[in-house]
Amino acid sequence: MKAIVEYTEGYPYFVQEYGKAVWDEADGPAITTSDVTAARSLVEEKLDGSFFRVRTDRTTELELAYLRAMAELGPLPQMAADVAKVLGRTSEQLAPIRSRLVEKGLL
Repeated sequence: MKAIVEYTEGYPYFVQEYGKAVWDEADGPAITTSDVTAARSLVEEKLDGSFFRVRTDRTTELELAYLRAMAELGPLPQMAADVAKVLGRTSEQLAPIRSRLVEKGLL
């Protein structure tokens, strides 16, 4: 459904998890928009507990601060200099942090 693709931004693993949650929760042989809406919280719990938790457990305090700064700046792509400004540092100082987050699949 279009709502699933929009919510997951087409990320294959997220689509798979959403599809499984909807399939498990749907009452009938057909999946409805209500089923998709009802499964959203289950999908978020699953992703928070498995996909994101595993990755954030492997991050340092500064890496988490970098991610939080990006989140505070909003959903659009962020410039490294803007993230650094939030953290009171230069983008050059944070370049290794950003590189490690890319390597870990968090950026």
